[in-house]
Amino acid sequence: MNIFYKTLVTFLALAGLALAGDFVVIVNPANTASSISSAELKRIYTGKMTQFGGQKAVPINLGDADPLYAEFVSSITKMSPADYKQFWVDAQIKGEGTAPMMQRNSAAAKMIVATIPGAIAYVDASVVDATVKKLNMK
Repeated sequence: MNIFYKTLVTFLALAGLALAGDFVVIVNPANTASSISSAELKRIYTGKMTQFGGQKAVPINLGDADPLYAEFVSSITKMSPADYKQFWVDAQIKGEGTAPMMQRNSAAAKMIVATIPGAIAYVDASVVDATVKKLNMK
């Protein structure tokens, strides 16, 4: 029974970690898009794509202390958080764009997305409400 208990506790802990790291992509309701691909997200968050869903794309990053930041950057841009930051330092030095706006958490990012027509952000699913539109991943 002790082994069963330890196994159950480990399983639940790992399941909680997996769920805690899931993000959803949201846009302002004025955006005409209903879905987005990982490739499109990468292009938006690296400044290669400036229009999305009939709007000027305004990407929003979560603060680097938020676990979703590292998950998003590594899974979408295929860079480490340090490499992603350096990418934007280099781009700004060369005059090739401006890094996405940063917000400290999902709730703050959602508030910005709700007010800026071209805004796009990745957030914890728990903050999504009727003030923003959740995009389906292609």
